[in-house]
Amino acid sequence: MSRHPEIDGGTRLGWRDGRRTLFIGLVGDARVHEAELRRIGGERVAFEPVPRTVNELEAIDDRILADEPALREAGFE
Repeated sequence: MSRHPEIDGGTRLGWRDGRRTLFIGLVGDARVHEAELRRIGGERVAFEPVPRTVNELEAIDDRILADEPALREAGFE
């Protein structure tokens, strides 16, 4: 469970400038958290603004799954 669900845009590992980097998705104004995360991860942490939190995306996923029978009847797969 996220300690900051209001800004939790998720994390992913990727490459930046030929180095493995932890990309942290932040929703809204999360500057107060960037300093602490950068202190922990240094240059190996990158921040990405994202439009929705992980919780919001999971809620959308739940709605789609709940509507799956009606969506199939309407021709969506």
